[in-house]
Amino acid sequence: MTREPDPASRRTLRLALTDTGCDLAPRLAEIADRNDAHFFAGLDPVQRHQLEEWIRRLLGEAHPQPTPPHRRPPERRHREHYSHHRPLG
Repeated sequence: MTREPDPASRRTLRLALTDTGCDLAPRLAEIADRNDAHFFAGLDPVQRHQLEEWIRRLLGEAHPQPTPPHRRPPERRHREHYSHHRPLG
């Protein structure tokens, strides 16, 4: 892994795989696939799909993605936020 500055943000670093990492990735994916096959061997395809959906739902609820600022509804202010203002006139 290498760290590279993000041209769009001075505060952000991008992580990138080295050539060695790129060469190693397919082999690691094969190992992960074999581990998954062994771990989930007791489940039929329907059960495995259901488990994957439950995990996705749990992860989504535990780590919801923040709404980008440009997609958030406008903040609503309550009357008490303005109570320090005196009426005009």
